[in-house]
Amino acid sequence: MKTKLLFTLALLISYVTQAQTEYTFTGPGNITDETKWSPEYFSTILSDASIDVNILGVCNVDQSEYTFINEIFADLNISGELNFPMPTPFPGATIRVYGNIHLDGGEIQIVFPLYFEPSFNATLSGTGAFNENTTSQGEITSAIIDIGDENPGIISFNKLLYVNGSEFIFDIYSETSFDVFNNAENLSGSSNRISVVLNNGASTVNSNSSLVLSPNIGITFFDSFNTVISPVDGFQPEITFNPTPSEFIGEMVMTFKDIEPPVINCLSDQNAIADCDLFYTIPDYTTSITATDNDSVTTITYTQSLAAGLGAVDGTPITITATDSAGNSSYCTFTLNVTEQTLGTDEIDDIVSRNISMFPNPSSGQFTLRNTSGLNLIKGELIDVKGALIQTIHLEGFTDIQTIDLSALNPAIYFFKIYTDDGVATKKIIIE
Repeated sequence: MKTKLLFTLALLISYVTQAQTEYTFTGPGNITDETKWSPEYFSTILSDASIDVNILGVCNVDQSEYTFINEIFADLNISGELNFPMPTPFPGATIRVYGNIHLDGGEIQIVFPLYFEPSFNATLSGTGAFNENTTSQGEITSAIIDIGDENPGIISFNKLLYVNGSEFIFDIYSETSFDVFNNAENLSGSSNRISVVLNNGASTVNSNSSLVLSPNIGITFFDSFNTVISPVDGFQPEITFNPTPSEFIGEMVMTFKDIEPPVINCLSDQNAIADCDLFYTIPDYTTSITATDNDSVTTITYTQSLAAGLGAVDGTPITITATDSAGNSSYCTFTLNVTEQTLGTDEIDDIVSRNISMFPNPSSGQFTLRNTSGLNLIKGELIDVKGALIQTIHLEGFTDIQTIDLSALNPAIYFFKIYTDDGVATKKIIIE
């Protein structure tokens, strides 16, 4: 029993050790050249998912009838070259990729399709090149192409024929530091898509940003991108084709449309006091509102409903809307609580007096009475300086502007008391 337990433990340790082992090819030479490997090469090295393979030199994969490789399960890190020549006994063959391929400044030479198995989420990343220098039959299918993983990367597709059904992940670190792919003038493809990662948050880009993701792409390959995965941090990435120098070859440019509304810092409910039975005049609250937006170059405008200058009663809702330059809007609502002011008689008379005027003053006896607030007038009493009542004038129905004729009176100083439903206004007048 003890012997069996020790044997099982030894197998487990061996497996863990193998899973952590890296195999390194220093080249140049053929993949089967054992002297170029550390640790020692074994025939199914690229088909073993438990190891990592580093290609430091030029490694040629001999695709003979007896050593043909059609599956890659190992994770590859390539700073040198990995070359797959045409498999003579297997024309039209496909290599299925289950592991990840990282280009650390290296190259892969292929003359037939590399099919990245979707269920394994196999990823092609880093900086380097995919080259096909002979038959132009090289093809990449169903890959997750994460060009830059920790830093901006550049991948070149030299003389490849197709890239199909693949997702291009562009890492953007700033407006001047982002992933790029190159040499796609003659590349064709279908059903490709783009996703974007903003590594420094929303401040990385704004609605003015314009990033050249590929300086030389053919219109055919550009048209193969039928999906832009979105949005990111309130922006909708959009790609455009800028032809230069011909209508068939140009740049792939990414811009960012702001689709996120501003965030309003709303006011709490407001309390106000109105004079007597008069409406409270609504002030302009937009000057007291602030809002933030994900787009650093946007301009936020504010509108108010009910508008400033209108009258308000108790419980009036006020809505403030904030709109950014892209037309995205958000709003908030607070309540205007209006309390009617309780005034004494003298205060009421003072308010009434401010809303009634008589002019010109002095005059020869012809006065104009202006009722600016449409108060309901009752009568007017003309009193001399000794307090004696000289004349009573009925003012019922007087609205806006009326003429009062006192030209029959002797020149003197008089007081004209105007009675209304709301209070009494007293005007000192002079007849010359």
